[in-house]
Amino acid sequence: ETNQLCVAYRDAGASRWLLFQCAHGMGHGLVALHDRDLPRALEGCDLLNDSWEREGCYGGAFMENLVHATMPHHGPSTGAHGAAHETANSESAAAHAAHVDHGHEHAEHHHAEAVAERTPFRALDPADPHHPCSAIGARYQNACYTMQTSAVLFYSNGNVAAGVELCETAPTDVQHTCYGSLGRDISAYTNGRPSGAIEKCALAPEPHRPWCYVGFAKHRVDLTADAADGLAFCRQVPKAQSRVRCFEAVGEQIEILEFELPRREALCHGLDERDAQACRRGAGLPEASAASRPTTTR
Repeated sequence: ETNQLCVAYRDAGASRWLLFQCAHGMGHGLVALHDRDLPRALEGCDLLNDSWEREGCYGGAFMENLVHATMPHHGPSTGAHGAAHETANSESAAAHAAHVDHGHEHAEHHHAEAVAERTPFRALDPADPHHPCSAIGARYQNACYTMQTSAVLFYSNGNVAAGVELCETAPTDVQHTCYGSLGRDISAYTNGRPSGAIEKCALAPEPHRPWCYVGFAKHRVDLTADAADGLAFCRQVPKAQSRVRCFEAVGEQIEILEFELPRREALCHGLDERDAQACRRGAGLPEASAASRPTTTR
């Protein structure tokens, strides 16, 4: 059943943009379905056959876990605890509940008992900036650190230095992911201003700084589904190596957005040769021939 939920978006001739949204949304839904039990929701994502969809689902689960913990009234709650919360805050719901049939009431009672038997999972822990990443399995680490800087910035009132400290103490194999998460969050704290992002990403150690730019650039594309927004930022990134990584990252977004190769070609066209090659590499395009490369930059 889980694998059938996104089947409508798996058309081989379509972009993967909507497929990602579907898998990501499934992660959100599983956390709500299982009454904020994050480990159980992640096990639901594990049922997906495709690894790319699983990662999208994991990301949605961690996002829902974080958003509900930091903004608990952002949407309707579900499950036994959610039902109790809604009933306590609504006279009309309480009046309706008084008239439910005994069979339904009996079933709800047993469901509540079953939920109570499970040890509640702590969504976030102000005393441990790495939680919940520090409390879940290795397969989920990359997706977890894709969201973890949001928790740290929430508890530190937007202190980017605290985000840098988190990433520096994260497991080595997910540090780039963590800095990408920080770049995405910086987008919110700077109202999407490229100059603000470049200034705040400068707090990251130089070897990791390109990944902060990557997070910002990818988020710009995520917000608008328009690669031009990411490319415009990459043009302003200081240092050639950082720009190359930025353009390659936007190319990765282009590959998801655009199934047709000519469309990808067009979006990567018109950049400096090195930047264009990076964009093409990210977009899954072959290296441009010498004849097709731009010889001047205007």
